[in-house]
Amino acid sequence: TEKHALLTEISETSTANLQPPLDEAALLQELVAQFLAQEGYYETARTFAEEVREESVTLENGQSRSLYQHEPGEDIDTANRQKIRAAILEGDIDKALKYTNAYFPKVLQDNPHILFKLRCRKFLEMMCKCSDSSSAATTVAKREEEMEVDDGFSDDEGMDTEESRTAVDDTAKFHELLTEAVQYGQQLRMDYPSDEYGGDKQYLEDIFSLVAYPDPRSSVHGHHLDASGRVSVADDLNAAIL
Repeated sequence: TEKHALLTEISETSTANLQPPLDEAALLQELVAQFLAQEGYYETARTFAEEVREESVTLENGQSRSLYQHEPGEDIDTANRQKIRAAILEGDIDKALKYTNAYFPKVLQDNPHILFKLRCRKFLEMMCKCSDSSSAATTVAKREEEMEVDDGFSDDEGMDTEESRTAVDDTAKFHELLTEAVQYGQQLRMDYPSDEYGGDKQYLEDIFSLVAYPDPRSSVHGHHLDASGRVSVADDLNAAIL
């Protein structure tokens, strides 16, 4: 039949002139190279390609079988994506937004849900700073209490004054950070009153509730403050750019 004849012709067609097949190790190297370049790990991808090239030369007596076709060159977009990702992983969402709008201006316009996630992450980073500041103030306060108990055994009033000054500064810093976080959170709630425009009202309510807890990290929604949340936001933005 015509179908059988076509299948026979395909099976008998020589593939000698096509790209040579890769063995298992080479195939894995190709996949790793593509992944690193695609995900924006610019320097890591360059290092990986160089290592593969050196290994290939050694194994094949000078006949290099490197990943030239996948080695990332001076790819501006890749470098920019890496800068954006690094900013998010450092918790600097303002920098990530600045880079994204500068290098890929249409991405956030076309993906409002990504912008929402970035802004929520910024709020969470602000709450992280509040939590850290609160912990520092609490530590100093406890130290002061211990010193008061031991006051009868120590005449070092200078140290007591220094501790008190530090406690006041830490408390003031905490209230300043908390005020900024609350104001930003309130603005978010105004900008996203519903699930429209890429928003998620329930998620926003969950994370905004963190302002009500003396220790946000130990609250029912404290897991949102975990640094691992930065990774998912970075991945989502990177996918949108691609």
